[in-house]
Amino acid sequence: MQGGSATFVVKDLPSSSSLSYGLWFTRDRRLLWPQPAGTEPGVLAGSVLTATLDGSAAILATGLGWPRSLAQDEEGGSFYVLDQPQVSGPVALYPLVESQDYGWPLCSAEKGGTLACADLPAPLWTFNPEAEVWGLLLYRGNAFPDAFHGAFFFTLWGDPTGKRDGKGVMAAFPGAEGTWHVLPFSQDFWHASALAVDKSGNLYVADMGRGDIVRFSPSSPAAQDSQ
Repeated sequence: MQGGSATFVVKDLPSSSSLSYGLWFTRDRRLLWPQPAGTEPGVLAGSVLTATLDGSAAILATGLGWPRSLAQDEEGGSFYVLDQPQVSGPVALYPLVESQDYGWPLCSAEKGGTLACADLPAPLWTFNPEAEVWGLLLYRGNAFPDAFHGAFFFTLWGDPTGKRDGKGVMAAFPGAEGTWHVLPFSQDFWHASALAVDKSGNLYVADMGRGDIVRFSPSSPAAQDSQ
């Protein structure tokens, strides 16, 4: 980059795959990223890490089985974390709370946990334990019908051999009194991965399996499935 510069913000993380699920930037100028528990054992495994732009890194939250993705609420600035279990159990979506311990593995029966941990935070919603979830996005656009405002879109990685549950995009809609409804949005993908939304409210889905990026326009989401 002619005339520019490159500066290391954080160096020597414990695993080469620790940033494989993305980076997020907060309103108070911090970086956030999930540290999967399965990449390398240690104190950072199964956590969400944060760093200021001067290079000061810290653990933001701990006790997650395999934090896959984060989503930021554009209206309030808060974050949510999508956790993929290590062994079994449902995929879970949690509000991301600073200094929170979410209980893995000491409160996980699948990992021989020894604590009951009744006061652990409850997930907003859970999804099929056979699914493999990758992308996450909290939709705050106004182009889709009102029911989509505040919905979470997430992608199912899928498996062409049928060993994993589903391939495509799901939407979790908030209901009355804290209930959620998780419904299919589009199933015509091979390996759906990342999600994005533009200023007009169009939803974009990357299909890693086919090498495509699909745009869903508000007027006719289903019409875009096969593009």
